[in-house]
Amino acid sequence: VEVRLGERIVLGGTILDISLSGAAIDLNGAESPFVGTRVRVGRRFATVMRLIETGIAVQFLEPFPSHIFDERVRL
Repeated sequence: VEVRLGERIVLGGTILDISLSGAAIDLNGAESPFVGTRVRVGRRFATVMRLIETGIAVQFLEPFPSHIFDERVRL
């Protein structure tokens, strides 16, 4: 997944876990943004809530509606 900081900084990542309200993302060795940073994960806007060992955990600004959330959900 692409994690964008503004329009010019793009970090490649791998989703480790995802829920209706957020996701844990492995940033593949890239430097992590600060806690509180607004990012775009795919097409969804989010806030970095904490740093994890290999990346970040984000909270989506708008959670997924439960009726469309399944194993085929797309960011």
